[in-house]
Amino acid sequence: MSKLMVALALIVAVGLAVPAFAGDIVDMPTGNMVAPKHAEINYIFWDLDTPPGAPDFINIYEGFVGVTDWLELDAIVADVDKDQTYCKFNAYASLIKEAGPRKPSLIVGATNLTSSAWPGNSNFSPFILSACNLLVPAGPPKLTDPLVRAHLAYGWEAHQERFFGGIQVLVSPQLGGAVFSYQNAPAYVLVYRPCKRWELRGGWKDAQPFGSLGAFLDW
Repeated sequence: MSKLMVALALIVAVGLAVPAFAGDIVDMPTGNMVAPKHAEINYIFWDLDTPPGAPDFINIYEGFVGVTDWLELDAIVADVDKDQTYCKFNAYASLIKEAGPRKPSLIVGATNLTSSAWPGNSNFSPFILSACNLLVPAGPPKLTDPLVRAHLAYGWEAHQERFFGGIQVLVSPQLGGAVFSYQNAPAYVLVYRPCKRWELRGGWKDAQPFGSLGAFLDW
């Protein structure tokens, strides 16, 4: 397997650490768009168990900005060990606002707007997505009365002309998790938010662990 293909697989995997109910995932939109005048910044570290000569780690830097109540713009940087630094820009537009499980959202957008060099596929990659809360607790989420959210999407080019999606769960205001499927590969994420501005995540993709830190801003 080439160095670039290894990097592609692990960049996608690491990106799945993005928190439940927050911004989007590297190459995999979730439908959790950032609110206007809000932003999310993530750092993700992947310590790789790879053959000699392949990347030993990848540093991922993500920024998600809510421009309006219907538009989000993102920038993602992947610094791949023994390779180079890649950067891409994404955009998401909400066409239909979510209004409960009977009226899910409709979002269209694209990853890699400028067709920048990116491991595996450097093409402009459009998608269409629908998301909604399946269960909404009567009060703060708890184990016996959780918040459950789902999304389903279909995408082209880097999204491989396939369906993808996931289930996200909050079992308390601070604790949650998610299961995702993207490019026919599962990923599992645990999320802990000690306070409003910060979030810690950890998970597994293809039996390899990763971790990340997220910060939330507004103005």
